[in-house]
Amino acid sequence: MWRFLLVPILAIMASTNATAQEIDDFQLQDLVSNSTFTLQDHQDASAVVLVFVSNGCPFVRLYEDRVIALQSKFGPQGVVFAFINPLIGTDEEESQNAIQEKINSKTLTFPYLDDGKRVVTNALGAQKLPEAFVLTPSPTGFGVVYHGAIDNNAQLPQAVTKTYLHDALSHISKGDLPTQHYFRPVGCNILPVK
Repeated sequence: MWRFLLVPILAIMASTNATAQEIDDFQLQDLVSNSTFTLQDHQDASAVVLVFVSNGCPFVRLYEDRVIALQSKFGPQGVVFAFINPLIGTDEEESQNAIQEKINSKTLTFPYLDDGKRVVTNALGAQKLPEAFVLTPSPTGFGVVYHGAIDNNAQLPQAVTKTYLHDALSHISKGDLPTQHYFRPVGCNILPVK
């Protein structure tokens, strides 16, 4: 009996993994360059990595330097990175001035996007800070090929044994799709706007 049930379950799993969530083009203000970031402008990138962040979440602070290191490694290979903040303007810690101080202190060279209206947050269904989404271009737009955790140890970078985001980008840099499409992110919840 289990053999009869296993075949349809495996078929459903295979079709679920084969179809990536697609995302429409968007335009958000980039606070690093003071220009508009448009997804379509990066159609030639091998991938676009959006990492949802905030100033107030301690998990984000634990991961900022790791994401910056990933950008240093994969940026030259055609991967575009962007931090994206869905909490801009919600309190003093998420004010434009506080964000600009963060950009300056980390000497960010890649986009930091204002998604205070949660256009992209809602479109992707982002729920945690930090949460990474890897988008790859195709003739019909961009599809999500990986989303979730950056790695498996927020507290201790030296104790990381699973490098989920790095592994996904390594596959893409070789011309392949990531073998894993999702790992549950750990961090602060993106709470609804009051």
